[in-house]
Amino acid sequence: PVPTFVQVGANDGFGNALSLDGLRLAIGAPFDDGSLDSFTDGGAVYLFTFTDAQFGGAALQSVIGHGYVGGKNIFVSEIGAVDLFGSAVSLDGNRLAVGAPGDDGAGDSLSDGGAVYLFTFASANFAGGLLESIIGSGYVGGKNLDTDLLGDPTALVDTEDRFGTSVSLDGNRLAVGSPGDSGKNDIVAGNPSFQNGGAVFLFSFADAAFGSAAIEARIGAGYDGPKDRDFLPDAFDRFGSAVALDGLRLAIGANEDDGAGNALSDAGVVYLFTFTDLAFGGNALIGRVGAGYSNTFDVDTTLAPFGNGFGSYLGTSVSLDGNRLAIGAPLITPGSESSPGSGAVYLLTFT
Repeated sequence: PVPTFVQVGANDGFGNALSLDGLRLAIGAPFDDGSLDSFTDGGAVYLFTFTDAQFGGAALQSVIGHGYVGGKNIFVSEIGAVDLFGSAVSLDGNRLAVGAPGDDGAGDSLSDGGAVYLFTFASANFAGGLLESIIGSGYVGGKNLDTDLLGDPTALVDTEDRFGTSVSLDGNRLAVGSPGDSGKNDIVAGNPSFQNGGAVFLFSFADAAFGSAAIEARIGAGYDGPKDRDFLPDAFDRFGSAVALDGLRLAIGANEDDGAGNALSDAGVVYLFTFTDLAFGGNALIGRVGAGYSNTFDVDTTLAPFGNGFGSYLGTSVSLDGNRLAIGAPLITPGSESSPGSGAVYLLTFT
């Protein structure tokens, strides 16, 4: 293969996030400083096309970020310094979701609350790109959805929640991870065991252009709406560090989970949920993939061939496709590997 060279700056973090869909690829660079290096770590996303399934004819079609103009580029004026736009990307057809977990909300009033930016394109080669909507604190007007007003004044995205650390777009539905979330109404104030436990927010849209965005369900400590799940991760589990939505199923990473009985610090886990309909009704926790978990549908990753131990951060990344699941464990020491923390990817199938 012939390498494709792209002009990126020092420490841009190009490749921190990826989403491949057919002959197209979105690549996040969350530490990009904008076209004129004027917004430190504002972040950017690069969009590529290929001419065949073997990745021939690679071409950079567009850059989305602060100050990028000309051609098919998209200038996003809302991106500020240290927003980390591009920390997560999810490409589905001619639509793209981008996480910016360092976003401080409209007017920079909510430090690191986080946001998600939603784009559409007029064609498969990323022509006619439009920013359709922003989901985040204080973003109002048009198709935007203000996370301070999700129908429950106690359920807002709060400071340091890092909403948008992970995103997964599937049709007219979106899953967003918020690993800094401390529960509904910051339940941590009453019980510090939930501090930064994390949460996942599930959204729907009325059409392919992200119209009529609505929060359908929340999974996290204390959330008690009709479709919510009061889920109690431990403090600093970072539930929502990764999400993968596929039809009626959802995989959620919690890469700082300490395993069953909190026996292995930061071993990490992936939770597997199902729903009874596409509006996120009837959610059920089916199983867990992690250290020491041994219920009927669990997978204990301390057993062969996993070898998952403390500090593995299993669940930092997940990708779900049909009856197959890929899980990243970037600091695991697999098998007899002599290099500690070298990392591994585990591939699971289900019947």
